[in-house]
Amino acid sequence: MRATLSNPKFIQTGVAHATRYIIHGLILLPVVAAILAYTIWYSLPQETQSAVQEAAVAPVTVISAQTLAERFGLQMTLVAVTAGGGIVDVRYKILDKEKAAYLLDDADNPPTLFIEENGLTLKQAGRAMKHNAELKDNANYFMLYPNTQNAVRHGTPVSVVFGTLRLEPIASQ
Repeated sequence: MRATLSNPKFIQTGVAHATRYIIHGLILLPVVAAILAYTIWYSLPQETQSAVQEAAVAPVTVISAQTLAERFGLQMTLVAVTAGGGIVDVRYKILDKEKAAYLLDDADNPPTLFIEENGLTLKQAGRAMKHNAELKDNANYFMLYPNTQNAVRHGTPVSVVFGTLRLEPIASQ
């Protein structure tokens, strides 16, 4: 008997082979995705650890919220966990744009977050967000940080760090 397209056994065999390959692909796809996710997930702590080491090298001066307002023209208004716990939202008000520019206009050294409980430092993902508009007095602004390793939760003490200046801890909401 010849294997032809009109032969029912040939068609059944072809369908059986195709079905087997599809099932194997559907089984392997989640396995490959899981391996990729595992690799990405466990590469993040290494980046965080290098950020912690960088923060430990530079001498840091802790300042109060009052000093931040009077000397640097900034008032922190909120540190909160949002987006289902995946993002830390930091909000601030510009009291004096000339003074605030000293801390906020350095694109190479954007503000970071220091987590008091575990010593982790959170940085903005990619390039730090720069507002398109120039800073204005009495205007409110925000910065978003990835909540790496769920380091920040409701009530976690968080310090905003501007170069070598670290604001006293603020309890996150």
